[in-house]
Amino acid sequence: MSAGGNISNSHTEVHYHLHRSADAMAPGSEDIAPTVIFEARPSFPKLEFSIINRGQTPIQITAIRVLKAASIKSTINGDWAEHLRGRRLQLDFDLQTARQGSWVSALPGEVSNLGPYEAEPFTLDLSAAGTLNLVDIEFEYISAAAPHVLMARPSEIIYVDSPLTRIGYPGSIQLISREGALSSLLDGAPVPIHGPAIEHDPEDAKILFLRGVAHLRHNDVSDVWDRVAGKFGDSPDFGPAVASFAEFGRTCGLPESVSEGLEAWLGDPAAIRRAPNWDNESHTRIVHEFLIPEFPPQIGLPEFTISRSAARCFRILDSTLSLPPDGLSTADDMAFVSWVLKESTLSSVREDVLERLVDCYGAGAVEYAVVNLRLSSISAIHIDRLLGEILGDDGPPRDSSINGIAIQERWRSWWESNENYSAYSKLAWRPLSPRIEKASRALFARIPGDVPTDMDELVMMAVARNPYIVNDFADRFAREAGYEARREMAAGVHASPRTLEILARDPSPIVRRWVAVNVNTAETTLAALREDESDEVRSALSKNPRFSDD
Repeated sequence: MSAGGNISNSHTEVHYHLHRSADAMAPGSEDIAPTVIFEARPSFPKLEFSIINRGQTPIQITAIRVLKAASIKSTINGDWAEHLRGRRLQLDFDLQTARQGSWVSALPGEVSNLGPYEAEPFTLDLSAAGTLNLVDIEFEYISAAAPHVLMARPSEIIYVDSPLTRIGYPGSIQLISREGALSSLLDGAPVPIHGPAIEHDPEDAKILFLRGVAHLRHNDVSDVWDRVAGKFGDSPDFGPAVASFAEFGRTCGLPESVSEGLEAWLGDPAAIRRAPNWDNESHTRIVHEFLIPEFPPQIGLPEFTISRSAARCFRILDSTLSLPPDGLSTADDMAFVSWVLKESTLSSVREDVLERLVDCYGAGAVEYAVVNLRLSSISAIHIDRLLGEILGDDGPPRDSSINGIAIQERWRSWWESNENYSAYSKLAWRPLSPRIEKASRALFARIPGDVPTDMDELVMMAVARNPYIVNDFADRFAREAGYEARREMAAGVHASPRTLEILARDPSPIVRRWVAVNVNTAETTLAALREDESDEVRSALSKNPRFSDD
């Protein structure tokens, strides 16, 4: 986009432009836009710059705002690096405590009046420790020649590299072209920053630019989104990028296409599992908080309506309800920790989104919450608490058990006694939840013929948790079902001795271990498991009340 072109912000009537060519015109006028001029060789931690009115019309600068677009730990600092914990705090020209993604006024209560060809100097303190940072500046001004507030940013973004006292490095402030940073990400151009931190780990430059990528070309966010998604969309590197776009959207607004792209990303459980967590920051949570703002409750209303935000909640819950992928190796401690982090992140997002719906619709959402609990893999404890808070004494008696199977049975039994109470099914969730709706038919089926013939992982989990039909599918599940559904069937209190005999030959030792401890397993099957090749399976036999080593 050429200099002087309008960029509308959906939240307020402002128009953005970059300062590029000498003939840049202020939007909505015939005048030249004001320009930011930085000092030639800034010295850490002070950055001096001036804003020059290059036009023929007086202007008034009404606000200057500073934003930390990205901040990551410097890997070269080692023990000296400071962790950035959770959400960033308010920026006060102190990058060590700055909240990322929020513009903060640097000109509180003041204005600067500039006549034609006049300039105003400013100084910015960019002290930092143990981090690499991208800092952005925007200023707001008004002009008699324009009918609206104008916003502008310089064509450079500011890179701040903190000091390394043990090697005598004083830190640096470098002014880098937004286009140069973007080109290094997308086109493999040389990285436009230097210093011991980047020389030590060049990958840090990519991570930093990804974390602030939405600000690198804020006047064409849709194009940047498409290009970044095309290059990094199937890799963990996309996590920092989506967080950048979400933070940008919170303060500047986003084109509809980018918001839809963020929703598609948040609705993809594989994408959430790929997204890394570092500096104690969840990229997934940042996207979630942007996409799903709070919406007003409808408890007590005679009829429910589903707002746009609520519909987005249903879509995300429907697409993210999934079983953990097969093949987890518990022998690798780091792989197990990584697995726990990824599944916990996915579960946390789903729990928060479901809680929004429950807060909005109250007891009318009980059926929907029960179905989610009965199909969920690792969120049973949270949804159990949520349902308990809605129902109070009307729910099943609560206990301190954290046993997922026991929680499942308690709510299965309770729902069979209360499913005809219309107040619990008031929320019309089915049209917006096709995957969960299909699985619910299998969950509540009384005969095998009521189960959808095209079984996905959710339908198989529903069958495994349905006491009326579970044993009718033992042969098929042994051949076709994923690990989670087979394990659920082997652990279930309603599995028949024949079903458990079939699962005793399962290739997964974890499934066979559940057969070994199941009270319904026949003695002949237990005796066969005594010769199992897995030590874990053989040792589990001692926990089955029907079998002992005597």
